[in-house]
Formats: sequence, C-alpha cells, structure tokens
Amino acid sequence: MCAVASERDSIPEPRDLAEAREIIATLAQRLVYAERKTLLLQHELEVLLRRIFGRRSEKLTADERQLLLTIVEGQGIAGQGAVEADSGERLPREARERKKARPHGRQVLPAELPRRVEVVDVPEAERTCARCGQEKVEIGQDVSEKPEYVPASLHVVQTRRV
Repeated sequence: MCAVASERDSIPEPRDLAEAREIIATLAQRLVYAERKTLLLQHELEVLLRRIFGRRSEKLTADERQLLLTIVEGQGIAGQGAVEADSGERLPREARERKKARPHGRQVLPAELPRRVEVVDVPEAERTCARCGQEKVEIGQDVSEKPEYVPASLHVVQTRRV
C-alpha cells in the first residue's frame, strides 16, 4: 500500500495539456511493461509448477529452458533480468539418455525347445462376408506360446489363432 501511495506522489501535476499527454504516455508505457512482466511471471510460475508437479514426460530439459529464455528475451519481455537461466550443471549426453526399461511380462521361450503347433481356425460360417457373400481374406495371426510340462520332458505348445 505504501509503494502505491509513493508512486502517486511521484507523478507531478500537469501544468498544461501537452505535459498531461506526456504523463499519460509515460503511464501507458509503464502499464504495458507491467502487463508484459505480469504475463512473463505468470508463465514462469506455470513452467515451474509443471516442472515440480508435472509428469516426468512434461518436464522441460535444460535446452528447452534455454530456448524459452532466448525466445522471451528476443521479444523484449524479459528486460531487467526477470528470468534467469538455470545454473545447474549440464550432464553429458550419455548421462542424459535414459536406460532402456526391461520388458514386462513373460520372457521368450528358448528356440531349442520342441514345439507342438495347434491351429485354431475360423469356423466356416464366419469365413464369408455378411454383406457381399465373398470369402474373407486372412490378414494375420495371433501367436501365443506357453510351456507345458510332460513328465521327463518339456515342450512348447504354440497356439495360432487365425
């Protein structure tokens, strides 16, 4: 409250119309600068909140922050050090790359195991198209494997569903 009162006191009383227009132009420039600075600070707050609370995929890297800084400075919005670059150390490229995640689910069964193939075919009634009556074309198969233990041997049952 005190800062607002002192700002009002610093504005001189205009003596004529030209001086009043000059004061209005100065105040309009201050207002535009304050609006830009407010927008910049609001955007910076949103970026920081996303960086802290956002999902890992939504967080900005150091390069993205630097690009954002150069874009904002290029527009003249970030005057007088409103946004500063992150002073964190840059990691080498190898350290930044993420390790590959281990695959989920069951692991692939060894190729050396004997396999017994069972084919589950489409019934004759479902092989023809209901609209035109032509025979449907096979577009692929769903292959699943499961180990089956028979005493004293182990083999793989491979089921193919057309």
